[in-house]
Amino acid sequence: MTWRALPISQRHRCLSRMLNSGDWQAIAEVLGVILVILNGLGGMFLYRMQASFVTRGEHNTMGGRVSAVEDEIDTVKLNIGKLVTTEEMSALYTRLSAVEQNTATIAGRLAGISEQVGATNHMLNLLVKSGLEGSKRT
Repeated sequence: MTWRALPISQRHRCLSRMLNSGDWQAIAEVLGVILVILNGLGGMFLYRMQASFVTRGEHNTMGGRVSAVEDEIDTVKLNIGKLVTTEEMSALYTRLSAVEQNTATIAGRLAGISEQVGATNHMLNLLVKSGLEGSKRT
């Protein structure tokens, strides 16, 4: 059963299990849903802003435009609330923050390893050069 097919009350447990198990395909699916939601939010916002600037025989006041945008944002918040609860988003954010910290730690370790490899490579080059010079002398 996919994450989307679960009832909202069970999504948090499923999401926690996915994050703990490292099931990257499932995590990518969840992140895909979130990106689709954010993309939809941006598209609706831009569409509403564009529509508010197009005059249809009447001139909207700035207050009217702001009110329309606020109404649209409230509607979108309600729709998002039906898809993902605040607790789920909070748990996801916490886990993603931990993943981000782990990624930064791994990147730091890789940088250290890269420096060690570079130093080892330099030492090997010096050994090869000294070996070649030694073989030329004999």
